[in-house]
Amino acid sequence: MAVDVVYVEIAKTTVGPFVGALLAFISVRVHDSAKRYRENLAAGNLALFAIQSQYNDFLLFRKNFYVEVNRNFSAIPNIPIWLLLRPAFITFAGLKINFESLGYLFERAGRFRVFENLNLAQLRYQDMEKLTEFMNDNGREIQKIVESVHKKFPHDPAFLQRIDEAVGPQLKGVMHGVVVGVGLRATKDEESYTRAFSELAEALRKEFSPNLFQKAVGFFLPKRWFPWGNVPELPDLRLSENFHKESLPKLPEPLMQEVEVAAQNRSR
Repeated sequence: MAVDVVYVEIAKTTVGPFVGALLAFISVRVHDSAKRYRENLAAGNLALFAIQSQYNDFLLFRKNFYVEVNRNFSAIPNIPIWLLLRPAFITFAGLKINFESLGYLFERAGRFRVFENLNLAQLRYQDMEKLTEFMNDNGREIQKIVESVHKKFPHDPAFLQRIDEAVGPQLKGVMHGVVVGVGLRATKDEESYTRAFSELAEALRKEFSPNLFQKAVGFFLPKRWFPWGNVPELPDLRLSENFHKESLPKLPEPLMQEVEVAAQNRSR
């Protein structure tokens, strides 16, 4: 009996602390893993939100271009391309994707294409911002000249010709290229945003969707203790009917011809 008591005491002093330390270690690891899971999922959702915001800015940019060009062309059918756009009063949100926060997606093979498309969408967004700024700067210069000519010759039938002479070849050439460049982006860049969003969303679903074991465990444990057992909640890319490309007015054929040529040159 005394020997049994000794063994019990030995078990208490050796096995007990070991089991306690093991449980504490497991608890810390589970807590850290759950925290990392939530942080990674939040980073993915924030990236999707950034793309959604960039896409919304693009839709405003595109609608402003279509409406402005159509209005000016309808009012003056023989209007030159360089005079089709005025300064645009558009404020972009300017949200950017934090690529470092998505580094965990690189841990699985076959994800490079996702980052490639994310980077392309962001580059085109930044390009759109810069081009809009450049368009506004040159558009304001032309607007000042137009106002000056209008004051001097308010009812002149050769008003367009006088503007053409007053603006000069250099500014006309710059603004002509700007209008075609804006048209190129407005008509061709939508897919960059939608593809980047859908591919990132799919990668996140594959990364965070639970397997059968995780679903089973997650059924019994609270979400805050075991987040792996739940299907991730990801935002959808929604588009208002007013911003569908099919609902926008038609662009003049001479402009579209130049836009198509620019698109061919960009794809080379």
